[in-house]
Amino acid sequence: MLNKLFYTALITTCLFLIDACIGIDCNCPPDVKDFFDYSEAELRSESTLLARESGWFGFYEIQDPEFIADAAVPSCRGSWLFGSAWACSCIEAGSEGLKFPVVEINIYSNADYTASIAAGESLNTIVEVRNPQTGEQQRLSDTADINELFTIYSDIRFSVPEAPSADTIHTFTVEVIKSDGDTITTVSEEITWR
Repeated sequence: MLNKLFYTALITTCLFLIDACIGIDCNCPPDVKDFFDYSEAELRSESTLLARESGWFGFYEIQDPEFIADAAVPSCRGSWLFGSAWACSCIEAGSEGLKFPVVEINIYSNADYTASIAAGESLNTIVEVRNPQTGEQQRLSDTADINELFTIYSDIRFSVPEAPSADTIHTFTVEVIKSDGDTITTVSEEITWR
């Protein structure tokens, strides 16, 4: 009985190793660029005229991303014998994230927002952001890995749950600083509370 189990395990292992060497081409594109970079973004508001008690919602959208191959993309292969164990999967363009990671994000308003946050001071402690990968909403200042926010497939949703302390017109500025020293500044349209 032990001999049968031993030979079955030996044959299965040999077939698995042969299969790993042979494989099947999944017909993935050979020149996939797995990282992306960008130099322009747009900051759109859900609404530009808000009721006095309403917060602000904005969408940060990357414009014209450039796809970059960081290194040789490994060939993508499937299995002719163990297909269910090693299914074909192709690398999607930009799926590895930003080529130059973001080191800092700051959001400002051009007018005093509260008694303690003057015009031009960071709103990071009151701005909330939705993580596109997890769906979780959290304060921007509490976000552990800001690079999780940047995917090629979805916008970043910012919100300021509390309205400003006075009826004023605000424009919001989002400043993104990348590890290569590039700073991308995007300004919203005018937002009016009344």
